[in-house]
Amino acid sequence: MADFHQQGVIADLHRLHETLDSESNLLGLEGALEEYARKVRMALVLPVHISEFRGGKALPKIVAEISKVSYLHQILIALGGVERLPDFQAAKDYFGRLRAAAGDVEVIWVDGPRIQSVFRSMRDQKMSIGASGKGHSVWIALGYLFAQKGWGKDAGAFQTALLPS
Repeated sequence: MADFHQQGVIADLHRLHETLDSESNLLGLEGALEEYARKVRMALVLPVHISEFRGGKALPKIVAEISKVSYLHQILIALGGVERLPDFQAAKDYFGRLRAAAGDVEVIWVDGPRIQSVFRSMRDQKMSIGASGKGHSVWIALGYLFAQKGWGKDAGAFQTALLPS
């Protein structure tokens, strides 16, 4: 099953304003994010498959744009499809050029032995871990992020605010 399924015909006109003045819109959005980051810590979770790392054309552009950003407090790269330690090390070196304003840049080895050991334990307890892929990688990275000091507190408050009263 695909990550997203939609039935029926739906007109999608979001971001139409960008076609009118995209540079002004981008500057306004970046300014708002910089202002917001003064009050709230912000993290970026970027799921990457090893195939994108090896010769993909989009990833270098994405990394170049992220490296210009000053409002991120942490960057998490959720790296999937890597089976060998040398490939993981190469990815860590590649993403090492990224810098977060007040925090770390970390590469999470989604298919690494430590995470896979946790998944084996879960399977042994008859717990479903879902199918691997970018969405799965994002959930792993979010779990890692929320387990860190300071981030989990914010996640709990956000989650509580979403619960029905």
